[in-house]
Amino acid sequence: QGVLLVYDITNYQSFENLEDWYTVVKKVSEESETQPLVALVGNKRKQHGLL
Repeated sequence: QGVLLVYDITNYQSFENLEDWYTVVKKVSEESETQPLVALVGNKRKQHGLL
């Protein structure tokens, strides 16, 4: 099991929201025998030039 927590490096609020998402991950996996691997990813998406 694994979880990617992705935030927008140009939007601090998206980084702050990760705490809420991490809480959800912990809550959902409380009863699991193994905890998921969690990776934090900072992303910057360009608005122009999308396919």
